[in-house]
Amino acid sequence: MILLINQFSTPLFVDVVNAFQESGKEEVTYFTGKAEIARMKINPKVRVLRSVSYSRTNLPSRFFTWMTFTVHVAFHVATATKPSAIVVVTNPPFAPWVVSVLAKWRAVPFYLVVYDLYPDVLVQAGLLKTRNPVYRLWQKINSILFARARKVFTLSESMKAAVARYLPGADQDIVVIHNWADATYIAVPDRHSNPFVVEHKLDRKLVVLYAGNMGLTHDLESLMQAAVLLKENDGIHFVFVGNGGKRRRLEEIRDQHNLGNVLFLPSVAAEDFPYVLAAGDIGVVTLGKGAEGISVPSKTYVSMAAGLCLLAIAPEESELARIVKRYDAGVMIEPNNPVKVAGCILHLNENRDVLERLKACSRQASQHFTSRNAYRYVEELKGLPASRWPPGGQAG
Repeated sequence: MILLINQFSTPLFVDVVNAFQESGKEEVTYFTGKAEIARMKINPKVRVLRSVSYSRTNLPSRFFTWMTFTVHVAFHVATATKPSAIVVVTNPPFAPWVVSVLAKWRAVPFYLVVYDLYPDVLVQAGLLKTRNPVYRLWQKINSILFARARKVFTLSESMKAAVARYLPGADQDIVVIHNWADATYIAVPDRHSNPFVVEHKLDRKLVVLYAGNMGLTHDLESLMQAAVLLKENDGIHFVFVGNGGKRRRLEEIRDQHNLGNVLFLPSVAAEDFPYVLAAGDIGVVTLGKGAEGISVPSKTYVSMAAGLCLLAIAPEESELARIVKRYDAGVMIEPNNPVKVAGCILHLNENRDVLERLKACSRQASQHFTSRNAYRYVEELKGLPASRWPPGGQAG
């Protein structure tokens, strides 16, 4: 029996869970707080154990749900039938600590999936200082934790380099498996018949779309200031879909400058999300300075699958910037440069041939980041041969 642990999973991790179930006769147990299954179902043969869902409402609720889930995981790992292997995600960040101790006690191979590298993400968010004793202690725990893992999975070469600092001389134990998006799920409807476009009168606009969490570490001010600079251009519209800690500040900028070219909408139901994506021309993905080695925005892959031209507001040394450059999937601008952001958007609006070429390259690039990547995890744990992967060849 293989045990997979992730408090808040996306459809991507559901792909991983299903890949393990489909790879053989071994039982798969999935321990989760909430399984987001927008377009698909968890394989009915998978044993799903529900725990406390992750809450983003505020810091106390985050911490409480993190700790409650961790305690529940610890009890299960300590008392349940001994699994053949444990795969745990850094969500919540405390769960891998207790799982690594209990896995060693029960002599079970332990694998770690680093979606976000703590405590670095807390420093980048301004919630922790590097001189804080908690930060230094956390770093020491990471060195022990990563060394105990049979393998550590990361999402990019930048994240691999960041993890490698805790595992000097053990690069072979760090495996990069890129995230992905399902291009078939994000089918692009005709713009003229898209109900989202019709409802919000976007048919004849160049739509600059930001869809997702408006987190405190995201440089969205540059995008709003670009909207200020372009407010007189009726052909360009900025659409923000989602919520987050920075949304109120962004709305204040809109109100302060009386921006009629900016639209804020709440998160939409999963079944309506493809229509939102299909309304866009330019998909904005942001990554703050200091985050280049600790996070890769999942909206990168979703935007490419939807055929959006990426506007990456990110450090040049980030994985996001590398993807944009490697596949010619859009443009990259360093954070905190609204003048360049505005100039780039204006250039694409006036040169639609360039825009369409970048959109086509973006869509084509998405074929390198598909759900076949889920089987890479299975291969690393079980030696599953490439011939057993789904049609379409090896994972990217």
